[in-house]
Amino acid sequence: MYSLVDTVDGQRGSIVEVDAGPISYVIDVQAGPQTGSKITVIPEQIDRVIWVPNWK
Repeated sequence: MYSLVDTVDGQRGSIVEVDAGPISYVIDVQAGPQTGSKITVIPEQIDRVIWVPNWK
């Protein structure tokens, strides 16, 4: 349902919420130092997008 991303801090997780003004993302961490928790990151902290749903 949501994009799978890697952060610059070595965590991988799914974006579960997007906040506006300023833009930030809540990520459910599935691998990395904070596995099992939810963290908030800004776009500059996203290293790579692994999967984007419904991408063509």
